[in-house]
Amino acid sequence: MPGFLSVVLLLYVIALHCSIASMETLAWLLVVAGLIDQVLRKQIPKFPLLYPMLALIVCVAISLWLNPPLKPFMAQFGFMRWVIVYWGLVWALERVWDGKFENRLIKVWAATCAALAVLALIQWASGIDLRFGRHGTLEREGSVYRAS
Repeated sequence: MPGFLSVVLLLYVIALHCSIASMETLAWLLVVAGLIDQVLRKQIPKFPLLYPMLALIVCVAISLWLNPPLKPFMAQFGFMRWVIVYWGLVWALERVWDGKFENRLIKVWAATCAALAVLALIQWASGIDLRFGRHGTLEREGSVYRAS
């Protein structure tokens, strides 16, 4: 299971820079995999910062209840899902973090940032959008294009 968690964490780092949908999917996969790992090891899951997080959730719920809604209550309250994702990330990182993982993480993150920088430079100079499902040129600003 640590190998699986390690791969998902590295993919999550890539997704943070590239795709919101992938980021959400991988984050919830980390939560589920982290829980399964804890159950398989017969450990009771730890919830770091449990009481401060619960207090924050209660404060947000009260604030949403008292203030006029811009969106339905559950639509706004759903943004608090990051608390559960936080715990999943903690469980996964506690399980896999060591010197070897840290080196891989640095390499993956650096490669991701470098690839995105090259893509942005290509977009900026040529106006061509190389992302999947996008066609045409980008918005022009003077003699360069607005990288997306």
